[in-house]
Amino acid sequence: MICRHSLSNKVNFLLCKTFNYSKSTIYMGKEIKMELKISDYKLLCNKGSGAFNEDIVGLSPYGAWVLDGATGLNNKNLVSTESDAKWYVSWWNSYLHENMEREDSLKVIIKEGIEEITKEYYKLTDDKEVEAIDIPSCSCSILKFYKDKIEYLLLGDCTLLVNNNESVKILKDETLCELDKKVFDFMKEAKDATNLTLKERKAEVMRL
Repeated sequence: MICRHSLSNKVNFLLCKTFNYSKSTIYMGKEIKMELKISDYKLLCNKGSGAFNEDIVGLSPYGAWVLDGATGLNNKNLVSTESDAKWYVSWWNSYLHENMEREDSLKVIIKEGIEEITKEYYKLTDDKEVEAIDIPSCSCSILKFYKDKIEYLLLGDCTLLVNNNESVKILKDETLCELDKKVFDFMKEAKDATNLTLKERKAEVMRL
């Protein structure tokens, strides 16, 4: 199984080859009853062209994830002296390590995480003026392990490749292509609209 994100200047991936079950293991300083053990894996998370690595690859007995962070479109850092995107993926990495062992579905875990990080972000920016395009985000591939299945969530341009008996299946978020087309079409139409400022064009794109 491969959990992978790829751009022209970087590749972040988690390659897992061998899965098996065991009775217990030590995780985050405590003994836990294992669901799934990955005994053969490789991690790669390279920094892109920015000053800081805004991506994270994570692995636990309960799941695995690739997070590709992005600072807001205004490129402002409102909650971090380094990078809001780095802060964002670091928060999610800690949250996933702490919560993936729960019996709740991945959908519930992520939904609650979104609510928590939104509160945390606005608490940290309480004394600042925040626009919608200032808020950091991330693309992601997230897996949650069960005894009889693997649940996954894909968002943005992260891709999941599943190798089963030499047959590789590619899973990705198709909605990104649809959104890109809308943005490209809008920018093409807005190119000749000289009455729109750059800020106004950004605001229009954010509504798509």
